[in-house]
Amino acid sequence: MKALAAISTSDSLYLKNWLCQYSLPKIRCGTCDETQWSSNVWYPACSVQPRADANKFSNELIVSVEEFHELGKMLSMPKEAKLLPGSGIGNVQTIVPRRKSDFFWCEGRPILSKRALCILRREGFEIWTGRVVIPGTDQGVDYEAWQVPVAALYDDLCLKQLTLAQCSGCGMWNLQNLRAKLSGPRRYTLKRVPPNTGLVRVEEGGETLATEHFIDVVQREKLSGIEFDDWGVYV
Repeated sequence: MKALAAISTSDSLYLKNWLCQYSLPKIRCGTCDETQWSSNVWYPACSVQPRADANKFSNELIVSVEEFHELGKMLSMPKEAKLLPGSGIGNVQTIVPRRKSDFFWCEGRPILSKRALCILRREGFEIWTGRVVIPGTDQGVDYEAWQVPVAALYDDLCLKQLTLAQCSGCGMWNLQNLRAKLSGPRRYTLKRVPPNTGLVRVEEGGETLATEHFIDVVQREKLSGIEFDDWGVYV
């Protein structure tokens, strides 16, 4: 069974100038002796609790694994999520083009029109979103930032061939051999895909996979600004 990734279309804009309200700090891990962060994920549906010190939520900071987990307790989330260091939190500030599209992409992270969000939720998808606002203001626009769930999906063979190992301390994935290559397509474990999500961000690689149901809805409803590319196979 093919695994298809969701990507921007050739005529949709890839928004480079965007900023989240806050960010999770980076981690300095004593187990793998690495400074760890992710550049692939954001959490727009999460917010910093009023009693928390907002100054501690910055990707300019580096904290221990223990401090990172304590900061995670200071967030309000609609559903428990695996938090990755260095990732954005809260409202997304960006200039949305005047041209209408159901999807725009902030360096691989989707924002979607409220029309598209309504269609997808009507189809049974569980989607958590945050506001998209005009930079320097609290003025919202007719789009929402999608908090795509994260899951570890590579199967054992894929991990072995890519020499990817998960640190027991910080939980991040480290590549042991930069020249490692797969002997075949990327292999994803289908049973680990969260149910009713539509899209899932692959923790080890950063790609965003789409479920069959999601693809069917997008194509049937002719949602714009999104297409799908062959990225591997489900096993």
